[in-house]
Amino acid sequence: MNLECAKDRDRAMTVPCAYCLAQAGEPCVRKGTDEVLANLPAHVSRLSDAGVVHAPLDSREYTRG
Repeated sequence: MNLECAKDRDRAMTVPCAYCLAQAGEPCVRKGTDEVLANLPAHVSRLSDAGVVHAPLDSREYTRG
C-alpha cells in the first residue's frame, strides 16, 4: 500500500463502513468474510463518508464483494 492509500485508509477508519458494516477503527473486509481488503484502503462508500476526495481505486477490488 502506498503512502496515499495509507492516509486514505487512516481517514476512512474514523467512520463506520455502510457496505461491509465494519465499525470505526476496524478495517473494511470483503462482504460476508473476514478477509481484509488488500488493494483498496476501504470501500468507496466509506471513503466518501470520511471525506476522502481522491483515493486510488483498483477496479478488481471494488467490483467484487
